[in-house]
Amino acid sequence: MKTKEINWGILGTARICDAIIPCIKSLKYNLYGVATRKKSKNTKFFEKHKIKKIYENYDSLLRDKKINFIYIPLPNSMHFDWCKKVLKQKKNVLCEKPICLDKTSLDKLDKLSRKYNCTISEAMMYRHHKLILKLQSVIKRKVIGDVTKVESNFYRFTRFDKKNIRFNKKLGGGSLFDLGYYSISLINLIFNKKPKKVFGKIVKKKKVDLKFFGEIHYGNNKVGSFSSSFIDENNDITIITGKKGKIIIPSTFLKGKKKIIIFKKNVRKILYIKDKTHRYLREVKNIVDASLKNHNLVVSIGESKKNVYCMEKLMKSAEVNKFLKLR
Repeated sequence: MKTKEINWGILGTARICDAIIPCIKSLKYNLYGVATRKKSKNTKFFEKHKIKKIYENYDSLLRDKKINFIYIPLPNSMHFDWCKKVLKQKKNVLCEKPICLDKTSLDKLDKLSRKYNCTISEAMMYRHHKLILKLQSVIKRKVIGDVTKVESNFYRFTRFDKKNIRFNKKLGGGSLFDLGYYSISLINLIFNKKPKKVFGKIVKKKKVDLKFFGEIHYGNNKVGSFSSSFIDENNDITIITGKKGKIIIPSTFLKGKKKIIIFKKNVRKILYIKDKTHRYLREVKNIVDASLKNHNLVVSIGESKKNVYCMEKLMKSAEVNKFLKLR
């Protein structure tokens, strides 16, 4: 398939589209059209991005046979239903995280993608950053020995607004789904093992969890812990403890200068990570290459299943206030 035949369609006009659309265009893919339910309210958006074709409902875009890649930036609770509809139209889909709110739903999407021979991937922009590739290399080479503990905090102060979907429980809002999911993903990536049990706690709540704390246990005294928050000052530090040293990543997920600080035998070493590529560009290119060139997905469906299952169980653990075992 030639580049000119890569036609992207987008469901909705969420703010994150301002980051994704330039990436689609810079890769010389065709942004074929955007669907919206509120055309009159999104005039500036369409003018800004020079959208040529506008669909007044999502289904009409999906029925357009010229479109073969779909980006879904809809509210979390809508991901499963629209991913399912996309796959049934035999189109590839890049869906914002979390791709589903429960593992059973994701299992169904996996089966559909295989049935219709389509590629489905979860949009996790941080997984495509050179920082993570370097971190994986440092961990694999056991620079700090076997990892025993990972602590990951992701705080992003967000003023309460009932119109903001992050504060709408029915739409899948809350700090765990919005921010904590990043930490769950990173912790699972670092340990690269099947989690055995989890514990979750809602620290503060107003309609949704404003602050969430979680633990993921892997056995053999290997534990990951995280905290997500809408009510604290911006912070996304990660601390990785090994048997021979420690790693600190001051800025893991948010924008900013990236570096890995290694402490070992009373010596500090700083690895500065330069990455000029737009942080969303690689995830767009990756799903196209996976679909057309048989490249591996950076975020595989198997990885997403592990993360979604952990997230699902962590929320249930918080509701019953006890550890829950994972199958």
